Amino acid sequence: MTTKNSYKKQLIEDVNIACHKMSTASIIFHQSLAEKAGISGVDHKYLDILLQKGTMTAGHLAKLAGLTTGAITGIVDRLEKQGLVKREKDPKDRRKILLVPQKEETMKMFTPLLTDFIKDNELLHNKYNTKNLQFIKKYLDDITRFVTDQTHKLNKKP
Repeated sequence: MTTKNSYKKQLIEDVNIACHKMSTASIIFHQSLAEKAGISGVDHKYLDILLQKGTMTAGHLAKLAGLTTGAITGIVDRLEKQGLVKREKDPKDRRKILLVPQKEETMKMFTPLLTDFIKDNELLHNKYNTKNLQFIKKYLDDITRFVTDQTHKLNKKP
């Protein structure tokens, strides 16, 4: 193996290790943030899916989350009790119930906890030039798509 190939192989391993560390740090951060807000880390992440994707049925959220509808019902019950999600009848099909994220209530709960994070995050990103940020954005989009695809494959296996 050439020195160039050996270096690239080591670099790929280093990137994978860095991604793993970042993933773990992110999970721990979000767990801590959720606990400070008074909800569980799991509930926080499924609320995040609703905030990102918007109003949907419990079945659709279950599919996105890779959970059963029964598990989603418990999560939604807790989020609804906190005022972070509302159940509303689907105006197009009154038999369906939609989960509607309550963005304003969520912002009230999390914004005070994120003030320093937002400021420090901006300082961190300002260290990089536009070209670096474009590359980082593309890489993060690619790795997110990759992990999402791998999650779907994993959930399909018996």
